[in-house]
Amino acid sequence: EGMEVPALRPRCQANSGATPFVALSAMFESQERDYGATLTRQGIYEQSVTPDLIVFTGNNTTIYSFGHLDLRKHGPIVLEAPAGTLGGIDNHWQYPLSDIGPFGPDKGKGGKFLILPPGYEGDVPEGYFVVQSDTLQNFYLLRGVPKNGDTQGAVDMLRTARLYPLSE
Repeated sequence: EGMEVPALRPRCQANSGATPFVALSAMFESQERDYGATLTRQGIYEQSVTPDLIVFTGNNTTIYSFGHLDLRKHGPIVLEAPAGTLGGIDNHWQYPLSDIGPFGPDKGKGGKFLILPPGYEGDVPEGYFVVQSDTLQNFYLLRGVPKNGDTQGAVDMLRTARLYPLSE
């Protein structure tokens, strides 16, 4: 009686609010450490999700490729998405910045997405779908959907995706 109980709500909100940021940070670190991922060397998960392959919210009919876009290290980055892919580009908080595919500016035809760092004031060449980020670390996801059970076709399509600094 008379004892005050500290408010837990702000701590819980801070913890749950930081989860997307921390989860992506861990993914970026583990992809580099465990798989040797770099900007120009990204992985493709060549099999659909199974109980042995854990992909949060993944499904068993899709081939995935996803990775880290480090705008602090590379400056503006170009993502060349092949026609027929589905996906998107998110900031470090997992907030969507742009869809890729039928719901994106490419309308499913693929194209060059130019991801710009916060406060970017340099030249922006024509011919790109411009994505202005509000964080220096970003995430992209591309999905290849096998047609008529052609998993290898979906893998091959994702292999044509390209990532590189705009300076190149």
